[in-house]
Amino acid sequence: MPSHRFWFFVLWFYLGILAAISLAIYVNIIPYKITKIQPIDTIFHFLFIGFLAYIGHLSIKKYKIIFFQFFLPVAPIIVLFFSFIDEFLEIFIWRAGFDKLDSAADFCGVIFFTWLAERRHLK
Repeated sequence: MPSHRFWFFVLWFYLGILAAISLAIYVNIIPYKITKIQPIDTIFHFLFIGFLAYIGHLSIKKYKIIFFQFFLPVAPIIVLFFSFIDEFLEIFIWRAGFDKLDSAADFCGVIFFTWLAERRHLK
């Protein structure tokens, strides 16, 4: 099995885990107050969203688009887009507002884990 197929299956498995965690938080199986303990929440944002960018980047063979002579990785951009949408939706669900620290952790995690993915050789 080519390497990118393995990462594609890992991506779908990991997306299922993240969806289950998000659903558990939104329906209060995991209490909201636990998820807002600082710095645990910020660290989890960095790790979970960053690792999602890592898996996504490897699963599509590090595909990049050219934007004004810059090579931009597609999967990490998609992950960042949806992580910002998720933070924005928290305004309506939790009435807590858009958490800039969580968004910064998402961004830093995506940058760091994309850098790690770029260093990994695919077969």
